Amino acid sequence: MRRALVGFGIAASAFGACSRSTLSSRPNGHYGVGSGGFGQGGEGENGAGGANGAGGANGAGGANGAGGANGAGGANGAGGANGAGGANGAGGANGAGGANGAGGANGAGGANGAGGANGAGGVATGGGPTCGDGVIDPGEECDDGNANPLDACRNTCKKPRCGDSIVDAGELCDDGNTNSGDECVAFCKKPLCGDGFLWSGVEQCDDKNTANGDGCSATCKTELLCGNAKVDAGEECDLGAVNQDIPALEIVQGALRRAVMPYDTISDPALFYDYKSASSHTGFEVLNGSRIFFHRSTTSQVLSLLVHHGIDLNSSGQNQPAGTVAFAMSNLPIQTAVALADDNTTEFFKNSATSVTGAWSFQSNSDGGVVTSFPFPGTWTVTVTPTFSAGITSWAFVERDQSLVTLSLTTPLQLIAHAASAGCRANCTLPKCGDAYVDGGEICDDGNIVGGDGCAANCLSLK
Repeated sequence: MRRALVGFGIAASAFGACSRSTLSSRPNGHYGVGSGGFGQGGEGENGAGGANGAGGANGAGGANGAGGANGAGGANGAGGANGAGGANGAGGANGAGGANGAGGANGAGGANGAGGANGAGGVATGGGPTCGDGVIDPGEECDDGNANPLDACRNTCKKPRCGDSIVDAGELCDDGNTNSGDECVAFCKKPLCGDGFLWSGVEQCDDKNTANGDGCSATCKTELLCGNAKVDAGEECDLGAVNQDIPALEIVQGALRRAVMPYDTISDPALFYDYKSASSHTGFEVLNGSRIFFHRSTTSQVLSLLVHHGIDLNSSGQNQPAGTVAFAMSNLPIQTAVALADDNTTEFFKNSATSVTGAWSFQSNSDGGVVTSFPFPGTWTVTVTPTFSAGITSWAFVERDQSLVTLSLTTPLQLIAHAASAGCRANCTLPKCGDAYVDGGEICDDGNIVGGDGCAANCLSLK
């Protein structure tokens, strides 16, 4: 821009010199200023207006002079339009070093040219900021201009953090996630018992400490608090080692201990036994099998014990092989009585106030009997000692829901009644009517304290 102005300045001076010669020329003098040959204003050859004069052809303002067409400031001169500093010259706007020339702003090597900042060989081919260009652009946390993924600025232009899958200084692990239930917990630390994070598949609990006796042990295993003789949160009671379930009725044989309930019907026990054809017909008879169970009449609420062996051929079509069975029942409550003997009283009878003897031989039919009037609720333990000599290969107790409890053929069976409940159940709850468990002292418990539905509101009657 400066060169262009200089050019125009020279040209202006040339035209200005010429103009002054013209204004100061005289019309007639040969050497005069306006017209003389060498005069300042004359018209002579060497005068100011002559051929070689200031305004002449070769003079300062002439065609070839400093301000002329071919002169330094002329159209083709050094500062002219086509000259070295002109618009089209080497340093001009369109010349080699000009704005549009080879090295200019838009030229081949210029800012916008093929090798320029925005050209084909420049840094930014797409024209926008990128991660790694050394400039922190919007959306970037950092940009250190290098490709090292392990320094203070990741290749994603994010700062190092726990969970980026790279173990940095101060981290013991980094698995690329924020799950605190695996082998690398929050803050990129290794899991430890007591850190408050539950290590899946390894720890059962983690209560942020390594103390025992608080429900989670020092090794992060679940502690059973019920039974520690302290009433902990969620417990109704805790008597320690004496916590237990005491049902109204239970059977015990060897290692077997099970709460049981009577099978209820509206009929009395002898009618339910349904003795005919020298056999029982309770519906629980089975070939080569013996059954024992409590029966209760919902009408009289009387509790009885029924036993029978084998099955009736006439009603079942199954031929029971010859069988021999003996029962010795001891410690019976005094008020009990034999209500039915199958086939006769010599086979099943009460031989003392507290004992009953059964001795049966049978074939193609069943044998058994009924002992009735057990006090209930009550406190008693009756022992039944069996001897299965022939014809019987299985023995079972029939539950209230008709399910069977398999018994040993050679081990005595105890039938036990409890008139009082436990002070605290095994699960640290208090026994109570309406909890659907028939505790000692109750005769029923249907899970509510509403009467008239088959169990009284106090669980002491079926009415």
